[in-house]
Amino acid sequence: MDFSFADYYVLREAQTKGALRVRCKEKLNQFRIHRGDNPEDQVFIFEEAVGGKLYDVISTGYAGLYLYSDKFVNLLRTHECTGWKCYPVKIYSRYGQSINGYNGVSITGRCGPLINDQSQLVIGEPRVPGAPASKFWLGLYFDPENWDGSGIFSPDSSLTKLSIKILKIYWKIIT
Repeated sequence: MDFSFADYYVLREAQTKGALRVRCKEKLNQFRIHRGDNPEDQVFIFEEAVGGKLYDVISTGYAGLYLYSDKFVNLLRTHECTGWKCYPVKIYSRYGQSINGYNGVSITGRCGPLINDQSQLVIGEPRVPGAPASKFWLGLYFDPENWDGSGIFSPDSSLTKLSIKILKIYWKIIT
């Protein structure tokens, strides 16, 4: 597969107003879960925190740890996307009703460490008044020689990447 940094996209929730966001009923090690180091039969239980509108990606409040709809997971399976595995989750509304059709997804694809000196450090406004300024890297780069060729993969710093091929297929399906 030919490699171009322009062909990859960071996968995360859209932060849409009113979107369901959940919290886990127990303390998690999101780095281990994200990397697939949790027992495959372990079920994580989440409860509604805010919002209520269901989208294909649900934030858990843990950095890099999201829940994905059956529709999205089936898309990955149908198009034989590599570099991920599912783990079971249960989601409950604030009223105790089950919210079905979502999965945890661990990222098993790898690409080695990020090379931050190729990125631009951006300092933004504080997210809330009185908080420190937000900082993030514009452009995420790594040595392509360290990439295992997976369609979804994560650098050592735990940011998930998604192949633009999968992104384009996804947009065709949802629009």
